Amino acid sequence: MLTADQAEQLGVPESEPGDPKLRRFENVPNCYYSSLRGPSISYTIGFNSTAGYEVWNSGGTVDVTPMAVSGYDAVWIKLKGDKPDSCTLAVDVADGEHLYVNYMPIGDKGTQEELCRKATAATEMALATLPSLS
Repeated sequence: MLTADQAEQLGVPESEPGDPKLRRFENVPNCYYSSLRGPSISYTIGFNSTAGYEVWNSGGTVDVTPMAVSGYDAVWIKLKGDKPDSCTLAVDVADGEHLYVNYMPIGDKGTQEELCRKATAATEMALATLPSLS
């Protein structure tokens, strides 16, 4: 989902296949990226081909905030009542499909805005790479 250069820019040069059970979805191909040096951080980036991003608007245990990333409609997903410890975005990339990006630092969390700025940067990179993946 990210090129080696993009992963290096984000500070997460190590990657491995992620757990195909991504939140409430099964069989979602995704990659887990983690840092080797500096602050301990991770990104999970997946492509859900079985549900559009609007599935996150269904209420339940999450709050969603509409936004746009690189011209694509998206939502910021936050667990209700949760302290800012990560930022998750779902991006509408095609009918019935969405890109899922989660940024999670370990240790110093920062503000929700800082977390989401980093998640948005990774999302922009993944969106730039997505057309080359087939």
